Amino acid sequence: MRSNNLINSIDWVLIGLYVLLASLGLAFVYSATYIPEDPSFFNFSSSYGKQFMWLFISLLIGMFIIVIDYTFYTSFAYIIFGLIMLLLASVLVFGVEINGSKSWFALGSIRFQPAELAKFATCLALAKVLTGVQVNLKTWSGKFKALAVLLIPIGLILLQGDVGSAIVFAGLIFVLHREGLGSGYLIIGFGSIFLSVMALLYPPLVLMFFYGLIFSLIIYYNRKAKHPIIGLAGITIGSFAYAFIYKHHLLSFLPLEMFGAKFSEHLLLLIPMLLLIIIGFFVFFKRKKWLPATMIIFLFVGAYTFSVDFMFNNVLKQHHRDRINLILGKIEDHSGAGYNLFQSKVAIGSGGMFGKGYLQGAQTLLNYVPEQSTDFIFTSVAEQFGFLGSFLIILLYVLLLLRIIQVAERQRSTLARVYGYGVASILFVHFAVNIGMTIGLVPVIGIPLPFISYGGSSLLSFTILLFVLIKFDTERLSVLR
Repeated sequence: MRSNNLINSIDWVLIGLYVLLASLGLAFVYSATYIPEDPSFFNFSSSYGKQFMWLFISLLIGMFIIVIDYTFYTSFAYIIFGLIMLLLASVLVFGVEINGSKSWFALGSIRFQPAELAKFATCLALAKVLTGVQVNLKTWSGKFKALAVLLIPIGLILLQGDVGSAIVFAGLIFVLHREGLGSGYLIIGFGSIFLSVMALLYPPLVLMFFYGLIFSLIIYYNRKAKHPIIGLAGITIGSFAYAFIYKHHLLSFLPLEMFGAKFSEHLLLLIPMLLLIIIGFFVFFKRKKWLPATMIIFLFVGAYTFSVDFMFNNVLKQHHRDRINLILGKIEDHSGAGYNLFQSKVAIGSGGMFGKGYLQGAQTLLNYVPEQSTDFIFTSVAEQFGFLGSFLIILLYVLLLLRIIQVAERQRSTLARVYGYGVASILFVHFAVNIGMTIGLVPVIGIPLPFISYGGSSLLSFTILLFVLIKFDTERLSVLR
């Protein structure tokens, strides 16, 4: 009877989507590593054969996850998190360096990346923390506890030099938002990303635009302003005008060399900032309480913009800077740092609407795209099956994500709901960033496409991540909290 109840309570839609994506992954790994002279399906020393074995092992582990009692995960969440964090720390000492990142354990031909399992452990620990009675994301103590769970794996992974895997954890901010974190934090987060991009594209002119824009928005939402639209338009236009004059006249006309280039730039940008504060205080803001807030906003934007330049030039490694400059269009390098992206675009573009057919892509067969079975496997999909095939793969991921969110929302347990949103967030970031980097929308940071890219560590971790949610879902009717 218990066995029948368990089978009936399993979400077979999630299982079906998982099996379909993993099976397609096997087919695409085979095509990406296909050798016409040796087309064997049963060569277990090949990438395809290894991926087949990893899928078989992952399915066995998935079945085991569903069978064992769900209280195992709730009771040992912190212990699991601690053990995985210990592995992340150990790889810094005992790991091997691959592609500039010391994030792998190696035993003969078998390699394992603890950062992949850290995604599951972090989702589980975060769910456990947010389930606590004393944790409220509207308080600073609640925010600190949740942030600590995220920063520990991010810090350890950054020490390994694996920026891509660390970025994935940032997606868990969506989980915190769902559980009560204010929308302002999301706005600040996305605004910071946009400001960073603009600062890298147009330094230091971008400061004037954002000073004017933020100041104008404050005026616009201040109901006491008599003519908010005029203020919004006037100050924004004025900011652009000063930026133009700054670039084309002030820097070449004034004898700034006596002060030093950097100091002169900062001085010329501070002048309009001070003017905007004075105008805002005497014309728009009769009440003095607006002045400190306005100054804080200006100073924060200015300090952040200059910190972007410092971080970019002094913290990031050269290959990271090259990849970002390629995406921003500041450099072109089809034979060096931009080779992967260039060949990726060629492969995707050559697929057209319907593709060249399975095992027929020239870019794939001739191995023009590096890492085509792992990070760039989407190029193999696009070349062989074109826009239509790519759209169907994207549709499958969208259906998977929507189903995960639906499953998460129907949970009666807070822990299960939070964990479900964690799974959706991790998969979404992987899916969006992986496809984005193959088409040139985001820098190449080396993260796999879930269930499809070749890699035992990633396939196993995604399987565990998903099947634990399926296990939680089987218990939703018997859980009161």
